[in-house]
Amino acid sequence: MSKIALETVIEALRKSQVNPDAQDKVVKYIEKAIEEEKDNRQSVPRQKAEFGVILLDENKELKTNNISALIYELPALGNHNEVLDNVKKAIKDFNLNTKKGQKSPVKSISEAFQVVKPKIFKQNGGLKRKTKEPVRVIISDNKI
Repeated sequence: MSKIALETVIEALRKSQVNPDAQDKVVKYIEKAIEEEKDNRQSVPRQKAEFGVILLDENKELKTNNISALIYELPALGNHNEVLDNVKKAIKDFNLNTKKGQKSPVKSISEAFQVVKPKIFKQNGGLKRKTKEPVRVIISDNKI
């Protein structure tokens, strides 16, 4: 929806030689609609996104200190249990429907975070990648 200043509308009504009573009615209607829109906009709270981490355990080393991870973001109502399935759907979509994917298909989740376009992730579950490259995970016992 385009935004036009109320003064522009009033000027357009005057130039169009609209009856002054009709001008007043139109302006009052527009002002009322603007107030209602402001009230509606304020009443809807913005939902926060949730972050998640995919741990990459290619060599079954989860118990060692050599762990990498990928970070993603989901909408507030997103289901973290479906993230890996959604990533696999995005990979399949990329491999089948893009020239780059057909030429050199993606074969791993970490490669998908590097190559697959954000638009494809968003179409498949609303996932947003926050890191392209795997990041190091530091293990802590949560004590000082």
